[in-house]
Amino acid sequence: MAGPECRAAWTQHVWKGIAMLPDSTVGEIRASMRREHLKDLEASLPIRWLPLAVHMDLLEAAYGALGDTRYQQFWRDRTMTSLQNPLLFGKAFKMALKTFGKSSLGILRGVPVSMRYAIRGSGELRVELEGMDQARFIHDGFPPKHSEGLTWASSWLGALEGVMSAADQKVRVTLDKHEPAHGYFEYLVEAAG
Repeated sequence: MAGPECRAAWTQHVWKGIAMLPDSTVGEIRASMRREHLKDLEASLPIRWLPLAVHMDLLEAAYGALGDTRYQQFWRDRTMTSLQNPLLFGKAFKMALKTFGKSSLGILRGVPVSMRYAIRGSGELRVELEGMDQARFIHDGFPPKHSEGLTWASSWLGALEGVMSAADQKVRVTLDKHEPAHGYFEYLVEAAG
């Protein structure tokens, strides 16, 4: 392995969601990306691993075009869509629902295992349950050069909300701790009613 990588199918799933945005937004995102990354993204077979830099270039361009609130909503929607697709996380989500049920934040325990099929060499994901209505989702060791700013943090804010929404749960997700130099992100997920 050459370094941190992302499965092309996952990056392409994000790209398909971007293609559904208004043409002006799609154009802005395309123009913000490095040419070679856009070429890699569009030419890759879904099973191939892409350098994480390609995935992050797409995410950073999308974050810049959408702004924080719309970007988090985009990730919520993309995550929910991925949980219905058996070629992405649909099968794993169904298994997690069987294992952990819909009634608690325990469903989050399926996320770290599932993400191993989408991203590798990018640190460790873990979930710490704190009772029935609170959990911490921790990403430790993400590449520091991609940890600056809020792009990665906001991706997970929306994604975690999307996982819980797909399980018919209302939650509040906040970034509780962020140490970019160490690639450390800690999210607090709380049941919202």
